[in-house]
Amino acid sequence: MSNNMNNKKILRAAMVGNILEYYDLGLIGFVAPVMSYLFFPTDIPILSIVATLGTFAVGFLARPIGALLFGHIGDKLGRKRALFLSVFLMSIPTLLIGVLPTYHSIGMMAPILLITFRFMQGLCTGGEYNGSAIFFIEHNTDSSRNGLYSSLISASALIGFFLAACLAYLCTRSGLDPHGWRIPFFFGVAIAIVGMYIRNNLDETPAFNRLKSERRTVSVPIKNVLLEETTTSLCTIGIGWCMGFLSLTLVGLNAFLTKVLLIPENIALITNMGAVFLYMLITPFMGMLTDRIGPYKLMVSVAISSIVLAYPIFYLLSLRTTAGVFFGQAILATLAASFIAPSNLLTFSLFPTKSKYTGISFNFSFGLAVFGGCSPLVISLLSYRINTHFGPTLYMLASAIIGLLSLIVIKKKNLLRFFPESTDVTEREETSLVQGEPYDKIA
Repeated sequence: MSNNMNNKKILRAAMVGNILEYYDLGLIGFVAPVMSYLFFPTDIPILSIVATLGTFAVGFLARPIGALLFGHIGDKLGRKRALFLSVFLMSIPTLLIGVLPTYHSIGMMAPILLITFRFMQGLCTGGEYNGSAIFFIEHNTDSSRNGLYSSLISASALIGFFLAACLAYLCTRSGLDPHGWRIPFFFGVAIAIVGMYIRNNLDETPAFNRLKSERRTVSVPIKNVLLEETTTSLCTIGIGWCMGFLSLTLVGLNAFLTKVLLIPENIALITNMGAVFLYMLITPFMGMLTDRIGPYKLMVSVAISSIVLAYPIFYLLSLRTTAGVFFGQAILATLAASFIAPSNLLTFSLFPTKSKYTGISFNFSFGLAVFGGCSPLVISLLSYRINTHFGPTLYMLASAIIGLLSLIVIKKKNLLRFFPESTDVTEREETSLVQGEPYDKIA
């Protein structure tokens, strides 16, 4: 099999897991207006939607724990095994949510079980997104196009978001079967079956095989990460936070639009679908731009742009017009696409092979989950307590500033290096991740 064909096969395997992960994670955000009534009935709409978005956030809060688990498996037993298990285990809570009785059938057990299954989803996806990028980049021999390829892996997550948005719209329209919201969850199980089949027929990465043959795997990867890569870990958390806000606010925005801004559900969902579709289309082009100017410069530009555009975005949304709602989301989608596209390439260069899976997955997931995953909930609360557009602006400003500071520290501390598999963590080279290119290509 040629390298090109093998790369395509590996790329498909990496993408299918991300489609499943972000399909499942985004689904509750898109069907939140329906599920809020079914699982958290209350006479006060804002409390109902906050409870549902809290459930949305629970899945992300579980991700760092899952990242520890799957990161440990990926660094100790292999990338392939970790990625197969993540898809297999993800299908179980997804199916259980699809068949879960509502509050009117089993009372308080319904929201308790929903939160439990959502937590299980978060555990299972902890090492998926970053793990699939690591898996592909360690396999890929055409390193001059790693920006494009890694952006396609990011775009696959957006395909999952878009599928979730489309099915949520089709299955929750008024007049349809009241159980229509369950169908998208069953579809998620079908994606998982396809993913397991594809991933079961792949080879382990050359980098991990070399690490294993040289007996250089570490017994406790997270210990290596926390003790030897402390500053790098904090910067990765900051990057995850910024990306989490940009991406997950867009996905969870449907509930904010309908329950806080009182925009009709059909307008909110259609404009949100359009923004997610735009996000998906722009990402590969940002990947190609990454190959030209490097991930660092692009991500710094996006962080600065996010600071400048934070207020205009939420001001447009607060106008409550179809045009304002769409263009506000379109700006957010453009920023998110421009930040997520180069992020895999940049974070890959921050950790050594022996703890790469754990280092990237745990720290990135921690920032994305704890701060980014709570974004839809936080902006809804800030809008309710402060102001419909000024409150969310404050949180976006905080997220963008944290992301920018993290990138500045990476540059100042000279952390952005590629670790050849044959060296120890202390032997950092001046070699760019894009082999044969100058260091400035990344930094």
